Amino acid sequence: MYEMVRFLSIIIFRVFFRMKVEEAEFIPLDAPFIVVANHDSLLDGFVLVSAISRRINFLSAAHLFEISFVGWFLAKMGAIPVRKKGQNFGSLKKALEVLNRNGVLGIFPEGGINDNNIYSGATYLAVKSGVPILPVAILGAHKALPPGKKWPRLTPIKVKIGRLVSTSRKERLTHKYLEEETKLLKQILISLRDDKGFC
Repeated sequence: MYEMVRFLSIIIFRVFFRMKVEEAEFIPLDAPFIVVANHDSLLDGFVLVSAISRRINFLSAAHLFEISFVGWFLAKMGAIPVRKKGQNFGSLKKALEVLNRNGVLGIFPEGGINDNNIYSGATYLAVKSGVPILPVAILGAHKALPPGKKWPRLTPIKVKIGRLVSTSRKERLTHKYLEEETKLLKQILISLRDDKGFC
């Protein structure tokens, strides 16, 4: 399922949306990492799938799994459910298992779940596993398909890949350390999105 979706996504975004990927050389080819990207459109997940050659296991809002076709599709794509409220120990365990298997996690901190919790969750997983974070900016998808719209416009999309952000596994997982690393991650993503010549 994943490879078929990726194949179709590549064709659609490269041909119809003239998608360009900048700094693709920053993407690790054979090591685990966590993708953290902005989320302005329903197209974003498919854009990442087409831009990054590695299979991505996304963290997705748990309520989406309760929608018949959407839930089936997310499960087939290997997504991991995360709840807005309550404990997510099981989800964190699954996420760490993906990274321990040399896999790739995908996180959209702006995806409707509490922003700060997901940002710090990405930092927590990075420190806990010793895996770096790959910051990614998706530009133009919000114009192609804004929230609330059913049909996309064929406008250009750009994906900007940032340099890997490493956290120290030796550091204690204190609230202060997570807060500092989360703030740094946010600043990097804001900088990547600052493309006045495109947006």
